[in-house]
Amino acid sequence: MRLHAAIREHGAETFSVSHIASAWRAGDLDELEQILIAQYDSETHGYNTVGPKLIATQKQLMTALNQAVKRLGAEAVIALLDRA
Repeated sequence: MRLHAAIREHGAETFSVSHIASAWRAGDLDELEQILIAQYDSETHGYNTVGPKLIATQKQLMTALNQAVKRLGAEAVIALLDRA
């Protein structure tokens, strides 16, 4: 919820989405995510958490993306993500 509150407080235009890594398996994603959270120190200087809170955040992100696709269409969402 910290991310959602920050977006409301600072405005969506102040945030960006970037592709920084990929993995083939879900288990690899979990490990990679923990490595990147440590690398970017995003628990302290960002909006990531490790553990159950992160899972909720991922679900919230997917829900938000799905809602955006329904409202704006897939091409518009992809264009927004490409701009970031």
